[in-house]
Amino acid sequence: MFKAIEDPKKYLIELNCGGPPVQVKEFITRKYPDGEEQGVFCVKRSTTFCVGKRFCVFNIIEKCKDDVVYSVNIDVREQFGESTGTQTRMSFVRNNRYDVLCSVRTLSSGSYESFRTNYSMPSLPDIEITGLFCPTTGCGSFSTLEKKKRDANQVERVKTTHAFLFGGDETVSVKVKITNDRKGLRVEMERPVKQTTDYSNRVFEKMEEKMEREIRNNVLSTLRNVSHSFLGKTQETEVQTSPVLGVL
Repeated sequence: MFKAIEDPKKYLIELNCGGPPVQVKEFITRKYPDGEEQGVFCVKRSTTFCVGKRFCVFNIIEKCKDDVVYSVNIDVREQFGESTGTQTRMSFVRNNRYDVLCSVRTLSSGSYESFRTNYSMPSLPDIEITGLFCPTTGCGSFSTLEKKKRDANQVERVKTTHAFLFGGDETVSVKVKITNDRKGLRVEMERPVKQTTDYSNRVFEKMEEKMEREIRNNVLSTLRNVSHSFLGKTQETEVQTSPVLGVL
């Protein structure tokens, strides 16, 4: 039998709003059998946040075979009371042709409202921004998913950032980076950090501004190319229908 929980850590994150601190628990379950696939072992990292009736959990499960990590599942759940909550499931699979395959699914219950923005362009990382907010309780979170590509098809690295809203003016952020290398998928997770909500909003706004600026620049470039092409065709037509050339 494997040891169910190893390296447990508990600590508090004090909030400037004067409310109760965020209780944080971290633990890791090392190399246990998958139970569904023969010869596959899993490593699970879990971080939970709790303050008042608000409960959030951030789970990462790595599946490996022959010491090569071939898939990573991230499960993010938020719960407020019994009827209001959200769950986001992300799956990342190593693939010989596309490097990393990604899928994201979000479910919500109660009075949560959500939005999702997706930017995809070759010159910059693909970015998906998701916001979840409950106007009744004031709970919510923001998340980003960035994909760095080798070319138009191959995803070399994926980075996700989650900012959980606490106290209205502060967030607790978690960052995870998944990279494909010779030894399979490599997962790097930063320890949760406290940030102001204004700072987190500004980070996400800068991402959107960068993408929208790139889109505008491409639109203007396309319009200039079309204008030059149309002008060239117009001048060519005028030369062909010139009365002088008609006499000649």
